[in-house]
Amino acid sequence: MTRLEELAARAGIARHWQDIEGHWHQVGAATLRSLLAALQLRADADGAIDDSLAALADGERTLPPLLIVDSDALLAEYIGAGHRGRFRILAHDGTQVGEGDFADASGVRAPTQCGYYVLECDDALRTLAVAPPPRTTRERSYAVAAQLYSLRQSGDGGFGNYTALARTAEHAARRGAAAIALSPTHAISAREPGRASPYSPSSRMLYNILHVDPAQMFGAATLREILHELGAAEIWAQLEQAELIDWDGAGALRIGALRALYRRCRAAHPQRWNEFMHWRAQAGVAVELHACFEAIEATYACDDWRAWPQALRDPHSAAVSEFAQAHADEVGFHVFAQWLAAEGLARAQAQARAAGMAIGLIADLAVGVDPRGSDAWRQQGSLLEGVSIGAPPDLLAPQGQNWGLTTFAPTVLRASGYAAFLDLVRAALAHSGGLRIDHVIGLQRLWLVPRDEGAHAGGYVDYPRDDLLRLLALEAELRQCQLIGEDLGTVPPGFRDRLAQHSILGMSVLMFEHDERSGAHAYRPAREWRRDAAALTTTHDLPTLGGWWEGRDIEWRHRLGLIDEDGRAEQASERRLDRSALVARIEADGGPSIDDDDAARARERFIDAAIAQVARTPATLAIVPLEDLCGEVEQPNLPGTTSGHPNWRRRLPDDVDALFDRADVQRRLDVLAARRSDGEPA
Repeated sequence: MTRLEELAARAGIARHWQDIEGHWHQVGAATLRSLLAALQLRADADGAIDDSLAALADGERTLPPLLIVDSDALLAEYIGAGHRGRFRILAHDGTQVGEGDFADASGVRAPTQCGYYVLECDDALRTLAVAPPPRTTRERSYAVAAQLYSLRQSGDGGFGNYTALARTAEHAARRGAAAIALSPTHAISAREPGRASPYSPSSRMLYNILHVDPAQMFGAATLREILHELGAAEIWAQLEQAELIDWDGAGALRIGALRALYRRCRAAHPQRWNEFMHWRAQAGVAVELHACFEAIEATYACDDWRAWPQALRDPHSAAVSEFAQAHADEVGFHVFAQWLAAEGLARAQAQARAAGMAIGLIADLAVGVDPRGSDAWRQQGSLLEGVSIGAPPDLLAPQGQNWGLTTFAPTVLRASGYAAFLDLVRAALAHSGGLRIDHVIGLQRLWLVPRDEGAHAGGYVDYPRDDLLRLLALEAELRQCQLIGEDLGTVPPGFRDRLAQHSILGMSVLMFEHDERSGAHAYRPAREWRRDAAALTTTHDLPTLGGWWEGRDIEWRHRLGLIDEDGRAEQASERRLDRSALVARIEADGGPSIDDDDAARARERFIDAAIAQVARTPATLAIVPLEDLCGEVEQPNLPGTTSGHPNWRRRLPDDVDALFDRADVQRRLDVLAARRSDGEPA
């Protein structure tokens, strides 16, 4: 092993990776150096490699600022042999709950009560985080999944808002739902609302201000007056009636309305203005810097902060402070908009719980952020630079995938006491009763692609899985929130067991639940699905039940040139076999026959039966998207496309109130409620 390879191994970079066909590939030296540079470890010369190895060794010998352990576990399992001196464990009220010596910690156990403690050492004070044991009892319940932007409501101006979300939760709660699984509400660029998908945000810490409902915050009459002043009442109504969302047009109009609200609130609503100013005083630096970022981006009309004037690229520079003072009104507007967004989400969660939901909103945490965005600017030094998150080549993407996202550098996480990660989790849970973690496998390893390289030229980098899972479990337990990890795709051995140990549900999707014991196209019996999981009919990246039945996704791929005529025919043939096998499984599990001479009626019968099949599984939570409840054929997003298919632009066919009055929606919700309330799966 060369010194470069030794450094890569010590840093958690895999020197080999296995493709989907089982073939092994070696990561080249140039890629190793790029990945090490992203981890802030120099490897451009032998002396630099020696220095980096020494830095890693020093870090391993140093007790971290945050020590993360399981409840009632022996501390010796978490403390390296090189640590010396006595220590005490104190509760935050100063009560001593343990003591010992690092040289002989074999008999000292962590507190049994989960939470944060003070670890008093000879040299300094540190924090001890004690994760909870796994939850032993779970009731079977169900959730409705909603793409927030797709929700319709009279007067919404062209896309969904937090008021429509609250109404959706109230309707679903009356039919027995425990939660609304929500698309990401992360902040995107206010300057270019059509630029990013919900999973490529500017900031995961802040909220999408486009979903603010001005009428909820200041009354419908005020909104009408503002639209009249802007001369936009007619276009507002036209955008509302459109089949697809015009993000640039409707987004710009929503921002304009919010700006008018900002001026009105300051001039004519003193009580609300005081509420805003109080919130702003408590909101913290992240909100102010995000607002400053938005103001700079708008001023320079530049969509990448790395191309700003040099002095403004450092968020803590004097130039940025001077800019914020000179543009105080613009910065203030963006803080104001964040206040309205936070308030809208908080109201939606409160209304969901008041309507009877045991969980309420389940937020969605994207795997990373746009490197051109607010978080990347604000958190320089904490995030990966020079690489992007992606995926290695597989059957669906033979050249691999580059998602164009960045996230925390694993080397920085431990050294910083996981401060940025904890801030992120707490922000995600602030107005929700649960959290879905996109690509949760990234908590163990990520495929990172060096800048200007193809996705196939990347490599896997390890993350501190156990620390991250324990912190997630602890934060969720302190807030009594439900965690869900999107564990689809190639899953490392033992990873799902780790999720279960920390009460994090995995995800089981109907069309992926094949039973290889019974043949290539056979499906797993409902009773054999995972209990420690959320069972889903589909996801936002997959065809709806109706679309899958009709092969709509195959037709789209062919139309866009992603597959040729032979590929289309082959995939259509495979789909027919899958359809027959799934129908046979549903019937064997006690479901109805799907056969019907009328194609539309057969599709509807299949949707009913598929929803019932997911509901009868032992999974802790069943999740059904609104698109399936109302029998939609088109899916929200077609992976692998950035144009051609209207990703993240589809709206539901009816407004929220009318949607839940539909006979087909009520019928399917009644089946979910009945199946989920059973003590044991059918």
